[in-house]
Amino acid sequence: MIILVLGNTNSGKTYYTTLLSKALPKYVVIRIDDYRRKYGDGTTEGEEQAWERLFQDVENNEDCIVEFTGRGFHSLGLRDTLREREHIVVV
Repeated sequence: MIILVLGNTNSGKTYYTTLLSKALPKYVVIRIDDYRRKYGDGTTEGEEQAWERLFQDVENNEDCIVEFTGRGFHSLGLRDTLREREHIVVV
C-alpha cells in the first residue's frame, strides 16, 4: 500500500511522515525534497529528473510513504503512476 502525505509548505508533512514511518517500519519513505537535494541542480531539467526518480521508486516499492506538496503537474503524474495501486491519502 502507498500512503500519500500531502500539504502546503510548512504544514507538518515531514512530522506526520516521521510518525507514520515509526509506526510502519517496513515502509520506505519517499520525499520529493530528498530527491531534489540528490538529483536537482536548480534547473528545470534537474527538477524533472528528481520527479522521474521519485516516480520510479514509487513504482518499485510495494509499501511506501510518499511526501510532497500534492499540487500541480507532478501530482497528476503521480496520480497516473498510482492509478492501479491501492493507496491512502493523508492530508
